[in-house]
Amino acid sequence: MGDVEYETYIVRYRKGKVWSGERFSDAQIRTKFIVDAHTHPMNDHAGRPFTDEHRKFFKNRFGYWIPFEATPEELVNVMTRENINKAVIFDAGAPTLEEARETNHWIASVTERHPELLGFAIAPTDGSEGTSELLEEAVKKLKLKGVGELFPSQNLDGLQVIFETASRLDVPVVLDDYNWDQHSDWLRKALPSFPELKLIIPHVGHGLQQMTKIINDFKNVYADISMEIHYYEARAAKVISEIGAEKFLFGSDFPGTCWTPHDDIVRTERLPLPEENIKRILGLNARNLLNL
Repeated sequence: MGDVEYETYIVRYRKGKVWSGERFSDAQIRTKFIVDAHTHPMNDHAGRPFTDEHRKFFKNRFGYWIPFEATPEELVNVMTRENINKAVIFDAGAPTLEEARETNHWIASVTERHPELLGFAIAPTDGSEGTSELLEEAVKKLKLKGVGELFPSQNLDGLQVIFETASRLDVPVVLDDYNWDQHSDWLRKALPSFPELKLIIPHVGHGLQQMTKIINDFKNVYADISMEIHYYEARAAKVISEIGAEKFLFGSDFPGTCWTPHDDIVRTERLPLPEENIKRILGLNARNLLNL
């Protein structure tokens, strides 16, 4: 342990933020237009709510018991309470073609009932035959606004089918990976072939330096700050200041990362940035990226 060097980050908080010891009051959310670009109000491909077994999984993984059923209606109630205007909803993973089709139709039915929710399509990431057609249907017929949250399969090149189709349809792709330390080189080599792609990396690439460099180096790569602003606020502040606020989107990762987006909105509002940049992160960047 004595030979390990730790990098530290300093955040100079804005004055005038008073904490009661329990939570910040609703009145302290000052931003008028907020888009939550990362939520999961669903548990499986049929949209069934969380069960105690699923909560146990998150308890073992993150250390806390999620108090939500994670339904769209629950999310809409949270949005109303927290002054959130729009929220992106999506599944996560690398599903089969049939699982993806079922999920996309369910998400489309939710966004039809709740226009404040913006649905993204899920798709296989292994290059399966029919993937491009699946996304064509999701965007053109089901009116979904993007693709994600995807995770790579063992066949990384299978992602190129999604990159090409999303570029042609002019919708963003949300791509996550628990193995960015191994796969970031592949992404860096692939991106120049897709200059029209709008790629969003969740959680600021989990703070990995090679991923923040990709976000910085490619004008068509963005990041959402979900999880990062919740657990690593100072690191998020440093990266946003260095790269530029125009590359970042607010996200809560509801219901997995935080019980309520409220405190993460407050964390974002107190970043040591000009007010116009706070507004960009909390809503304006997403509005432009999603053509809202």
